[in-house]
Parts: sequence; structure tokens; C-alpha cells
Amino acid sequence: MSGIETTPFEDGSSMFLHDLPVEVLLLILKNCSAQDLVAIGQTCSHFRNIIASDTLWKSVCIKDFSVKTLGRIKSYYNLYSKLLHKHGWMLGTYHCQIEPYGGLFEIRYQDEEIHGINLLADASRPTGPLTEYLMFIIKSSEHDPQCVINSNTYHTGKITKTGEKTFTYICENTSAHGEEETEHMDIYEGMGLREGIIYKRIDIQNDQKLPQNLKLVSGNLCPQVISPGIFTAVYGGHGVEIVYFDFQNENIIHGLKITGDPNVYSGKTTIKFDIRHQVTPSIEEQRSLDMLKSFSPHSSVPVQSIQSQRFVIPGDCQLEADETPVPDRCIARYKADGQIAFDNFYNPSFSLVHVAVFNNDLLGAIWIDIGHFRFYHRVNK
Repeated sequence: MSGIETTPFEDGSSMFLHDLPVEVLLLILKNCSAQDLVAIGQTCSHFRNIIASDTLWKSVCIKDFSVKTLGRIKSYYNLYSKLLHKHGWMLGTYHCQIEPYGGLFEIRYQDEEIHGINLLADASRPTGPLTEYLMFIIKSSEHDPQCVINSNTYHTGKITKTGEKTFTYICENTSAHGEEETEHMDIYEGMGLREGIIYKRIDIQNDQKLPQNLKLVSGNLCPQVISPGIFTAVYGGHGVEIVYFDFQNENIIHGLKITGDPNVYSGKTTIKFDIRHQVTPSIEEQRSLDMLKSFSPHSSVPVQSIQSQRFVIPGDCQLEADETPVPDRCIARYKADGQIAFDNFYNPSFSLVHVAVFNNDLLGAIWIDIGHFRFYHRVNK
């Protein structure tokens, strides 16, 4: 153990690290990476025994991968060494990069396995939770993922990390997928599963990382804006689509289509608005789309100072199929740009939209130029 010691005291004596109480060493070692813990455990039997503490490996699993429960695995060390060490980098939420439809995908740890889950909005429940379809599993005893699209025929898949935030997934036996089991996989079956589906990580910001000008004195996000997150909305005959709202900068909120349609593809902007472009039309000015077209944003005030206002949908505006009651007040209202296009994303352009913030989980958008109103509902899971 020579060489692992503290700075000498005033009397010239020194203390070896292994002389510290185990409780103190555990507190120190919790700040180490998994690689450092392994290296320290190789220095002597004393540290090897301490490094074997499951308390340390629990902190590694939580800190590095946000995995807090063991499932059926007996220890956090086994969880890390058999599964998370090799595959933990994949855990998270992803955008499936297939045009025009795209998709939302989640990889999570569950009961001794890593699960790849396809998440779909249900047209029959536009405000309901997303439907989950298990696509592949990775077991601690196996290196390669197992495709489970057909629950009766498991077969091998292949995952390749292609960048810091991207990977590809290939199914090596797409002919094993039965028709009944794969209705929800239609967008993948053309080429994606055979040639490789690209998945890009979605890093959803938490409120602590948002700009200070968007926060109250308490540190909470001001109610006149929304926290970044996943939302669903009814897009006419295209059904329910999934949109990711995020801050492009301290002023602009950007809605990205996670799922798309033949007009505006997945991966394209659907709507964006600047919180400095505030609008406060009177009730009379909200009665018709023509009156809203001629209404201009007034000079902006600090976002925390925006006052709630009355809200009505113009009488000549079509409400997209949604059973949500329309609130009669909104917390804030902004001038926005909404993207429209012809089939095959031909001749795209941005049209006039008003976005109303009803609460952190509900937005409303009046697409003034095309005469449609739709809600955007947060997906809370």
C-alpha cells in the first residue's frame, strides 16, 4: 500500500488511505467512476473487499444510467457487469429516423433485461397514453439483441453504435414476422429492418437547465411557457402525431415532428414561436379568422409579467377531433409559425398560427391561414 497515503501532518506523520474508516472510504469512492473502482480494487485485498460493496455499484447504476431498481438480478454489481457495462449506453428515448412517418422509441431496463420499445399514438384515444410494442430484448446472458416482434419466433438482431447519440438496428430474419404481429410495424418493414433503422437520442432538458429568464424567483419555470417534452396532437386525416417541444434558445420554443405524414415529414418543424411575440386579441377580435390575420403582436413584456386572457376559437375555425373541453382562458398567447406542405413535402412554407398556453401539459394552436384548431397534450409517462 505504499504510495496510497495522505499528505503528511505537521508532526511529519502520515495516514494511509486504508486506515480510514470503511464508511468514510465508501463516501469517497461513491464519486469514482466504474473504471476507477475496478482499478482501485486491484491494489490490495482490503480495497478489493470494499469495492465489492453493493452500495458503491448501486450509486454507479443510478449515476451513470439512472437505473434504481434491480429487477430479478441479485446485485447491482451483477447488473452493471453483466448488462449495463456493455449495453447501458443505449438507455433513453429516441427518434426513429424513417421518412416520412418516423417514430418514438424507448430503451429501458426491466427485470434483468434491456427492452427496446416502439411507442405509438392511438388514433382512438388522442389524449390517452402511448401504446407500447416490444421490439427487441437484450438478456444479461447474451451479447446480441433478440427480435421479439413475433412473440412465437425469437431471432437475432444487430445493434451498431454510429455516433455519440445514434445507433442502427437490423433484424436478421424479417421473414419470421407474422402479419398479425406486425401491423404496427408497417413503416419499418419496407427497408428499415433489413438495411438498418437509425435511432437518434432525444435529450429532454429538465427545468433546472433552462435559461434563468424563464424562471420565477423560486427557481420554478414560469407558467407562461412549457417545460420541454413529448406531446401528441390530432393532425386531421393523418391521425394522432407525436411532437417534441423544446427551447431553441432563451426565447424560441420549437416543435419537432417525431412522427410525421406525407405532407410534413418526421424530423421537420411543425410549429415554432417566440415568447417575445405576445398577442392579446379582444374577444371580438377572436370571433373570426380574418380579424386574427390582421391582428399584430404588441411590444413584449418580460414573460413572467404576461397576464392571463380570455380565449375563444373563431366561429369559422375547424376543431380537430378531440374530446378535450376548450378552456375559456389561457395563461399566455403567442404569434407562431406553423409549417405546411403539399404531398412529399413539396413547396413547404410557414403559415400564421396563434399558440395558447393553457397549462404546462396543454397547448392550443389556431392555424389561422388554414382554419384549423388543435390541442397538443403532454405525454407524461
